[in-house]
Amino acid sequence: MDGPGQGECTVRDIHVTATNFMDAGRAMIDWMCAQPEIAADHLAPRASSFGSFWGTQVASVDDRLQGCAVAYVCHEPGVNTLFNMSSPTFKLRYMYMTGYEDEEAFDAFAQTLTLRGVGASITCPFLVVAGEDDELSPIEYTYELLKEVKAPKELLLYQGEGHGLNTTTSSSLGPDAQTYIADWIADRLQGKTAPAQHRFVDMQGQVHVRAWNTQDGGVQFEP
Repeated sequence: MDGPGQGECTVRDIHVTATNFMDAGRAMIDWMCAQPEIAADHLAPRASSFGSFWGTQVASVDDRLQGCAVAYVCHEPGVNTLFNMSSPTFKLRYMYMTGYEDEEAFDAFAQTLTLRGVGASITCPFLVVAGEDDELSPIEYTYELLKEVKAPKELLLYQGEGHGLNTTTSSSLGPDAQTYIADWIADRLQGKTAPAQHRFVDMQGQVHVRAWNTQDGGVQFEP
């Protein structure tokens, strides 16, 4: 879907705000549920890059989803790394999407971009696929988000990988990220129980499964 600030929205003055993807997501789900050719009980969004921020928001406000999978994460509150420590085109593009022309005003707006408190409202199974060394969103913020999620959650994390998951042997020798996401979503739509687990792919492509610590949301190795 093209949400606020995407596609032809900006020329119609429909700009993205800190939260209006939630409203757009609900409207899209309402529309899909009204289509006779779409199975309303088989809906599971997949989102990537900044979509991992918006997709998480949508998953938190609608319980009609059977799952949500996000990849190439952008989970940092305030988005400082992406907007101020990466290619300036990222910030310029987002300023256009939000309708800001003044950078100082946009910087103040960017501080309102946060997923803190959002994870606790997610009720569907939630999959995150990410690189351990994501250069656009430090991975500790993804852990912070997942710590809040009480629904069945899974993290597929590639050792040494960056944002695009295409630079190290962990991604080239380990599970193919896109295939893994497709299979995970297919399992959710088939009603299979979602595992709650942390899967770490090392440089040899070997997958190490860990369990989430249910008391504090952290990670511990399975016995």
